[in-house]
Amino acid sequence: MAGWQSALSRAAPRVAALTWAAYAVTRVAAYASTSPPQLQQVHEILPLWIPWTVVATLLVLGGLVPPRAGLRSKALARGMRQWGSVISTMTLGIWAVAFLLADASRGWVSAVNYFMLTAFAVLSGWIMSREVASVRAVQGGDAYAPMD
Repeated sequence: MAGWQSALSRAAPRVAALTWAAYAVTRVAAYASTSPPQLQQVHEILPLWIPWTVVATLLVLGGLVPPRAGLRSKALARGMRQWGSVISTMTLGIWAVAFLLADASRGWVSAVNYFMLTAFAVLSGWIMSREVASVRAVQGGDAYAPMD
């Protein structure tokens, strides 16, 4: 495989994590002082900005560890990306259900949007939780080679 494909495969989990971290930061800014009425019950249990702050922190830290770091650093970064992905996926799923239950007549529109984001979070989480996006691109076609 070409060198650019290998570099892209090594960068993809980190780029995905930093992209989701940027999304999480926008959620922190949006919900730092207010919450929509559909999410008020969720906000009473846990302020909406808290899970997104955790997600942003984990994904930024996990996304900034370079691919050439030591094994322990890469394992820690991968774990941070995994947990950031899990928390964001769970939060999006909870929000989708909250919108659906709070306003069935029009809330389903926002619920569908959040369900789609949840599905995208699952798919991109699969990439973020790896050290490389494509083993084949990095290790010369051996799809069963170890990731590290």
